[in-house]
Amino acid sequence: RQALAATPPSAEVVATIGIMGRFSGRPEALFYSPGRTYAVSARPVVFVFAPAQEDTVPFATPADDDAAITYVRTVLHARTLVDAGGVAAFSWDPPPSVRSVRLPGATPQAASS
Repeated sequence: RQALAATPPSAEVVATIGIMGRFSGRPEALFYSPGRTYAVSARPVVFVFAPAQEDTVPFATPADDDAAITYVRTVLHARTLVDAGGVAAFSWDPPPSVRSVRLPGATPQAASS
């Protein structure tokens, strides 16, 4: 709930599929899939990961979420909104020239879509 409250209504959201529905009122609410490239269609982009929820789908694992969290935190330098209760949420304001972002998974063989 903290992540939802901290996410601006106009944000693009990429989230763990098990919690993605909470963000469905946003202009773009997309599920995290390891290795996928996401078009940046709104600013900010909010990433919400709940690794313990990743056991519900076959294409993402808790380790994939952990890899994406590390990438968002250390490469994109996104601002932490929430990091508690098994949920990590970050807000990223990409430069105007950035049109897409690819989120990694835990292994090089991570599926992309």
